[in-house]
Amino acid sequence: MTYATIESSTAEGSPYYLYQFVEGDQVWRFTSRASDWTSAASEGGALRWEAAAISHGDVVQTSEIERGRLELTWPLSHPFARRFLAPLGNRPVTLTIFRGHEQVLGETVAHWKGRIVGAEVEGVRILLNCESVF
Repeated sequence: MTYATIESSTAEGSPYYLYQFVEGDQVWRFTSRASDWTSAASEGGALRWEAAAISHGDVVQTSEIERGRLELTWPLSHPFARRFLAPLGNRPVTLTIFRGHEQVLGETVAHWKGRIVGAEVEGVRILLNCESVF
């Protein structure tokens, strides 16, 4: 079964997300899966994705910049998300979200790409505000 077949099914899909953050030479990788996961890289190496209680809002395709924003939700205790509560540095942090299905673990598609523009605390959550690069 392929990603396209499962994606077009109304009942068979079990989606998961991969979140890759890049700041200069530094890369952080997280997954919405229940446990850490290692995927094959295009160069033949392996990429490790750390399981995290992370989620995001709906992805909207639009030509309006304000509508292209996306909000990521993290637990207040997560150290990666907490670093954005301080003022942002000069180097942008980009985010690429990949979407896959549990039935076809080796196949993902780029779902959204943007950069982090701010963060705020809401109760016991950290909300990272992102804007699309497109």
